[in-house]
Amino acid sequence: MQSIYRFFVFVVFFVLHYACGYAQSHRIIHYSLPEGLPSSQVLSLMEDKLGYLWIGTYGGGLVRFDGRDFVTYTKKHGLVDNDVKTIVQDKTGNIWVGTSRGVSRFDGNKFVTIRSQLDSKSADDYLRVRQMELFNDSLYFISRTGKLGLLINDSVKSVEMPYPILRLLPDNVNHELYFITDDRILKKMGQPDFSINLPLGVAIMDFVNFKNESLLSSKDGLYRISNNSTMTRVHPSIKWRPIIIDQVDSVIWTHSRNRLNKLNWNGMETPGNNLLKDIFDITSSIKDGEGGIWIGTFTNGLWHIVNSDFERINTTQNTTAAIFPIERLKKENSLLLGTYGGGMLKITSNGCFSSMISNVRSRNFVYDMAHASDGIWIGTAGGLGKYDGRQIKWFTDPEGNSLDSALSLDIDSKKQLWVGRMGRKINMVRNDSVFQINTSGFDSYDALSLKYSEFDSTLYIGSVNGVYALRNDKIEKVNLEDITINGISGLSVLKNKYLVVGTADAGIVLMNIETSVVTRLTEEDGLLSDLIYFVKADGEYLWVGTPKGINRIRFDEMMTISSLDKYNNYNGFTGIEANSNGFYIDDSIKVFASSDGIYKYLEPKERPTVKRFKLHLEDVALFYGEYPSREFSRSLDSGFFRVPIKPSFPPNRNHVSFKFNLVNKSLPANVRFKTKLDNFEEVWTIVSDKRDVIYSALPPGDYVFRVQAISANDGKQLDELQYPFTIEFPWYMTLWFKVVVIVLSMLGIVLLFYLKVQQKVRDVLRVEKIRFAENQSLRQEIARDFHDEMGNHLAKIVSYVDVLKINPAGIDSNQVLNKIEHSVKFINFGTRDFIWTINPKNNNVTSLFFYVRDFADKFFKNSSIMFRSFYDLAGEWNISYKSSREIILIFKEALTNSLKHSKARNVSFSLLKRDNMILFALHDDGVGFLQNDHRSSGGLTNIEYRAHKIKGQLHITAKPDQGTWIELALDISTFKE
Repeated sequence: MQSIYRFFVFVVFFVLHYACGYAQSHRIIHYSLPEGLPSSQVLSLMEDKLGYLWIGTYGGGLVRFDGRDFVTYTKKHGLVDNDVKTIVQDKTGNIWVGTSRGVSRFDGNKFVTIRSQLDSKSADDYLRVRQMELFNDSLYFISRTGKLGLLINDSVKSVEMPYPILRLLPDNVNHELYFITDDRILKKMGQPDFSINLPLGVAIMDFVNFKNESLLSSKDGLYRISNNSTMTRVHPSIKWRPIIIDQVDSVIWTHSRNRLNKLNWNGMETPGNNLLKDIFDITSSIKDGEGGIWIGTFTNGLWHIVNSDFERINTTQNTTAAIFPIERLKKENSLLLGTYGGGMLKITSNGCFSSMISNVRSRNFVYDMAHASDGIWIGTAGGLGKYDGRQIKWFTDPEGNSLDSALSLDIDSKKQLWVGRMGRKINMVRNDSVFQINTSGFDSYDALSLKYSEFDSTLYIGSVNGVYALRNDKIEKVNLEDITINGISGLSVLKNKYLVVGTADAGIVLMNIETSVVTRLTEEDGLLSDLIYFVKADGEYLWVGTPKGINRIRFDEMMTISSLDKYNNYNGFTGIEANSNGFYIDDSIKVFASSDGIYKYLEPKERPTVKRFKLHLEDVALFYGEYPSREFSRSLDSGFFRVPIKPSFPPNRNHVSFKFNLVNKSLPANVRFKTKLDNFEEVWTIVSDKRDVIYSALPPGDYVFRVQAISANDGKQLDELQYPFTIEFPWYMTLWFKVVVIVLSMLGIVLLFYLKVQQKVRDVLRVEKIRFAENQSLRQEIARDFHDEMGNHLAKIVSYVDVLKINPAGIDSNQVLNKIEHSVKFINFGTRDFIWTINPKNNNVTSLFFYVRDFADKFFKNSSIMFRSFYDLAGEWNISYKSSREIILIFKEALTNSLKHSKARNVSFSLLKRDNMILFALHDDGVGFLQNDHRSSGGLTNIEYRAHKIKGQLHITAKPDQGTWIELALDISTFKE
């Protein structure tokens, strides 16, 4: 009875709807005018050897497309006409363009218009092209009037045919060329009489290789040429025009009833066949080297059908509710999908599904599911149940209450089920018996996520407040260091040792369970978003769901990221936003939920083989194309772009730019690049999607330009390109020039040595002569100055002495002696000035400043004037005897005026450098004078005269009762530093 009390069985689900869904593993991209296509009317398509798609348009010219950018060529570039009907690439890489007005050949550099040399008046009709085909290295074409021609070395040769030709059909398998007329098929290659009548109403479109047999395709199916005489309808289940035969995927793409159909080898529609509807006017179609299908239309642009990494399983017709948890019923190989408000969906292995809705509304909100040996545990808003494939058992707690709000489930190593619930409740189910867990220490309201770790026998609990650990019947909060977490969205255990925590806004947190070391992954590490919807360990990989797509991360033994894949609408996960907890991952299948359905991840072995094109240079330009780079190489690359091989550029052509590319039309954003110029750069540039680089002012030398194409998903190298080139040395840096220079230099040295000896003799004589003249001039100047300054006072002394001798009694002797004393002092100071200025050691500005300063200190010593000096001069400059002498006399005169007439209390003397001038400045705070009065002062006039003699700039500023400023500025260029 107790077991009955603990749970009861009640079937509440019933089949509401039963149908078969389909899988869709293609991504469809539409290109028209808004995407950059110059015209929405596409006439022809061709993929070249480097992977570029060439598009012929009606009125828009010729277009080259690499998956990202459209490059358009029109008449202004040299194309003969803008209506491009057919495009062919020959074995040398040239692009041949057939238009309604002629043929152009494009070698990647320029267009050449092909002119007819035939004598017929209607010769130009041969070049009004309807179709061109390359067959056995010969280029055949049909004119608009049905004439057949052959292009050989840019010349036109007429090929006589008995009937006008409508189409050329090369049979590349059997190496035959067929010609289609209104009512028959003609054949080339040794059978001129070959002719097969076409069945009435049959329009032959192309040769196709179907099941390794060359067959003719028409608007109503496939035909075989039997016994070289009749046409027989084959594969009657294929009723429409085959436009693409995909030998790799074993599918046929047909066009009928205004839609594109995808059929299997037996002509049956495959899942997801109805890809493009309302397409009335398919003009051309090809399958490219990457496995993509291109469809050109006359009114609706260009369509690209791309193989995806994901296969979409349609479920929208059964529920509009969001799909959250997903589990797998392994016995019957079906998927069980839980929804938020829509009950459950069950999808069988053949794509058929059933909807199951509960009559208890709250049980239609499914939060989580967990796989058990006898069924699937289901956690809902209305309780906990177990589904065995037929019915559901609903469980109660020990008190008989429903286990409502079962938010999260997990099963431990003992096959016990752990249930995290709303309201701080955790239950454990063992042998279908429910137990209540003591949640003391769990201070969060909801147990949003559960994960049991076998490594430490611990149940980890994710909540809004962080992560908690239930160990030995005790709950403790897990220390995630200083990482702020506002909610846990998922838990997992990677490599049985690392706890993975998905957060609401902080990315992923990895904690080593053994050492408690915590690391963090965010958008900066490559995550699509820091908002995590789920995390799931899968061997060495970690799957991460985000609102911007899904990440798959691979870790090495040191737990560093070795690869990081990004899946979103570019990879076929067109729903982009992964649903919370919406995944199922095991070794056999990986399924993810999004807002628009369920997606199955296709393992690499399940995907078609994709051709990888070559990394190549598009252009090598000098000074942005101002100078042609091809002129500096003996040969050109055989590819379409004709870049020069090992060019050698002159030294004045050292501004080089490179354009490079690796075409990936299906996933252009997956290709990124890094570059390095050997012998110029030490390290590689950072990885980016930039496809050009510029080097300016390169020095002479040998260089190797290197480019690596890198996968944006996993960081692996896709291809590498190395391009050597040289910047030549200028003529004056060449070897022969250096040899000539050395020889001439040696001869010049000998000659210069001889001339230098002779010059030294002449210089010594000239210097001695100049020195003698300078000494004579200096002696004369000193004598003149001494006579002018001292002679007058000596004469006065002699006169005073004579006066005393003649009339000693009649003269005031004290007055005469005072005059004699004044003259003696003047002679004494003047003599000291002369001696100081003629001393060579004092011929510098600094010594001059300190000499004047020392004089002023003694001059004002016994006066009431406070004297200060300021020196602010970096460096040293020599000054001539004449200038030094005049500057001393100028400032002695100025100091005397300050002492006798200014009534100043403070006097300052300064030396500083201002711009390119050396400035001597004297300032007092005395009574000053009127600006016009100083002209009548003999002392100031004398100062101005002396400043003029040494070419100094004298500025005297005075204001009544505000003092006097005397500044003498000397040009620094007249000094020697």
